[in-house]
Amino acid sequence: MRKVGVIGLGHVGSTVAYTLVTKGIADELVLIDSNEAKCTAEFYDLLDSLGRLDTYTKLSMNDYQALQDADVVITSFGDIKALAEGGNRFLEYSFNCRQAKQVGTALKEAGFHGILINISNPCDVITGLLQHYTGLSRQQVFGTGTFLDTARMQRAVSMALD
Repeated sequence: MRKVGVIGLGHVGSTVAYTLVTKGIADELVLIDSNEAKCTAEFYDLLDSLGRLDTYTKLSMNDYQALQDADVVITSFGDIKALAEGGNRFLEYSFNCRQAKQVGTALKEAGFHGILINISNPCDVITGLLQHYTGLSRQQVFGTGTFLDTARMQRAVSMALD
């Protein structure tokens, strides 16, 4: 059984959750977000889609204890307002540092011992903080920043050179 958690259901986290369900990648998916209404909305959107899919995914929400036996947890928390105000991903630094402490501590308390994949920015810093707060080994905590940052750089250079 493949059990996955997604923490942070903004644009990126919701897309990750949707892909995991619609592609049949996860047998069980735990959705977590500090915005209860957003989490509930995403939960029901995914639940409603299950009747039209060839696969089934068991869904639950806002339960860190359910992540104890998860294979993978993906963190995608962030502060979209900070991005909208300045467009600089480092504007999320203070907010995401606090989130990394809260999420990392909650995962540790839940007994999570799987693989942690971080998408939140600044990716390398937040990945290091998550590794610290969870107590997981470096072989268990990964960030996606370099791949995405490379794509952003390619786009910026392409646009600058027309």
